Amino acid sequence: SDVPVRWTGKFIKKEEAIGRFVFTMTKQLVHINGLTFDFLFKMAADLQKKDSLLLLRAGESGDEPIVMNRGGKQYNAFLEGRVKGQSYCLLLHLSNMELKRPEVHLV
Repeated sequence: SDVPVRWTGKFIKKEEAIGRFVFTMTKQLVHINGLTFDFLFKMAADLQKKDSLLLLRAGESGDEPIVMNRGGKQYNAFLEGRVKGQSYCLLLHLSNMELKRPEVHLV
């Protein structure tokens, strides 16, 4: 698709995401120059401060799953940021499975 990935603005606490989704793949985002370093560093610091993952989606209105390869699987994508000193790590966690608790009927 020619449409860029959309920031949904939806943050999910790390603890909640770990209990709700099965992460099947992780990609690391890297900078290519000083300008992108500053941008990605700030993004990682903001995410670490919120202790949350940011949901990323595709499509015109940002309501479609992300497909990493032509004809590939559809994924929910979650961005995690970590900062230590003047270094950062931005991880894109991909999930195509959501965990749901079974309904329990008490008799």
